[in-house]
Amino acid sequence: MKVENDLLGVDVQYHLQKVDMGYICELKELSIQCIVLYMSYLYEVMKASNMHRNFLFVNPYVTSVKNKPGDDSDEALLACRLEDAKSGELVFAPCNIGAHWVLLVIEVSTSTVYYLDSINSKVPLNIRILISTAFIIYEGNKGNRRRTLHWKVVQCPKQLKDVECGFYVMMFMRDLIRDQGILSKNNFNGRNTYTKAEIDEVRVEWINFVMTKYEQQFF
Repeated sequence: MKVENDLLGVDVQYHLQKVDMGYICELKELSIQCIVLYMSYLYEVMKASNMHRNFLFVNPYVTSVKNKPGDDSDEALLACRLEDAKSGELVFAPCNIGAHWVLLVIEVSTSTVYYLDSINSKVPLNIRILISTAFIIYEGNKGNRRRTLHWKVVQCPKQLKDVECGFYVMMFMRDLIRDQGILSKNNFNGRNTYTKAEIDEVRVEWINFVMTKYEQQFF
């Protein structure tokens, strides 16, 4: 299933499998394909409202899948994507840190990285290294003086079950698109968790989007 070129900055095709549908329908741990397709859904919704220029998406493969030791291709790819960000744009970078999804929201113009984690409140060291290295490469490519990164752990809704993290990341992105002010308040408007009904909303959005795309591409 092909996603729009401007969603991730490159031409990408994801092979949706039956197991991916099962992850959504059975409330299981989500794959990269599941996350990317929901990002594609959000992007189309934003384009319809002319809001798509306020946000930028990073391919979760870049932030989630590690290459060989000493291979800095992930950092270089992320740096290239950061170069696409305009002043004031928020960059959404979903990341699987090892059987657990988190969301990084990067504001390049202020060198600020917001960390949203539905279980923990400490940024893993490998994530700090990935983002810091990507910013060093980015600043070098732009010819800028190196700036200090500002990390902010956002007090966000916490999951009640072991495998809801992917759904929480999808809802984090959806809620931030609706209200960017959540980041400045740093408490997600006082939300402590998401209800089963709210999780079901994004599941239905995902399924309807995928079915529509499937019909458009194959019928």
